[in-house]
Amino acid sequence: KESGCKWFPYNKGGAFRKWYGNNDYVVNWENDGQELKKFKNAVLRNPTYYFRPSITWSKISSGNIAFRYKPIGHIFDVAGTSIFCADKEKLVYILGLNNSKIILNILKAISPTLNYEVGHIASLPIIEDRLNIVNNLVNVNILLSQSDWDSFETSWDFKKHPLLAYSIQSGAAFG
Repeated sequence: KESGCKWFPYNKGGAFRKWYGNNDYVVNWENDGQELKKFKNAVLRNPTYYFRPSITWSKISSGNIAFRYKPIGHIFDVAGTSIFCADKEKLVYILGLNNSKIILNILKAISPTLNYEVGHIASLPIIEDRLNIVNNLVNVNILLSQSDWDSFETSWDFKKHPLLAYSIQSGAAFG
């Protein structure tokens, strides 16, 4: 409400993509969602968690599950479910753990369908080990994935195509 903005990033799941991305939608949340709250069929779940950093995944997946980092400022729904943690270091660690092959195999065993429900994810074991090493690798993966996401014109943070940027920086000429 304090921002005075009308449109905010809306996490609605999306295609398979690890670490970062699927920032495709916005929602009218002007005046703390005043218009949505008036809509009789609107279901707003856990709005106290809106805009917090999170890990998200697409609830329905035809293949492997992928977890992504969402920085401050996103609203989520049931199709783009989310994990929250007060400690950002632990949040980053959980992202790395959840994107591991071990967790993928556990999830295939406990959810052999196309749906990955909140209960499935909440039941996963978390063993903190080598937090700094894991977090460094995860942060690199987030940055690489974000750079890749932002290299497409559909990204809100698109500046210029990386091949064009490279060719200009290298002094290459095209004609």
